[in-house]
Amino acid sequence: LAMGTVASAGLGPVAVRWLGRRRVLMLSLVGMSATSMVLAASSSYFAVVGAVAALGLFGGITANTGTAVLADHQPRFRAWVITEANAVASWLGVVSPALLGVFLALPSGWRGAAVLVGLIPLLALLPVRALSRGRTGDTAKVQRAGSDAAEPPAAGSAPGQRLSAAFWAALVVVGMAVALEFSVNFWAAALIVQRTGAELAAAAASLSAL
Repeated sequence: LAMGTVASAGLGPVAVRWLGRRRVLMLSLVGMSATSMVLAASSSYFAVVGAVAALGLFGGITANTGTAVLADHQPRFRAWVITEANAVASWLGVVSPALLGVFLALPSGWRGAAVLVGLIPLLALLPVRALSRGRTGDTAKVQRAGSDAAEPPAAGSAPGQRLSAAFWAALVVVGMAVALEFSVNFWAAALIVQRTGAELAAAAASLSAL
């Protein structure tokens, strides 16, 4: 999963240059759905590992490209829109471990959770298609009204301009935070089972508290 997510950082921009952001976003959602279904139906080690890596790839592209699409659709209010989207995603991130714990307690197990994960991107295709039809008239008017008060370009955005030391410091901090998050996601449930003897379903559900 981590390797697929890292690969998305390099492959995503290339795909966007070839196909455009909205098309890449739709393809990545379809890819997430397909690989989740493959994961749910797989029994061999290599198929499971490959499906999880593909999920990391398509999931990373979806997250990065989706943010850019939202910014394109609401250029004047992009900070608000992206903040709201991150808030919803964070809430789902809190709920998902508890939901996984519920599935682990059911006969379907984690495969049932994988099927659910495969269905969610298909539902997300509907609003993405709506975004791809272009901005609404009201949004276009707002953009034109605010065109005279456009924000200045960010530092380091001009070709050949060096990024500041503050940028690199922030990048290191964000990288450490993401590494910590991945570590918790990957190993916390197993650690709880090892140290407390709890059932795996309960351990997975308890991650919502973190």
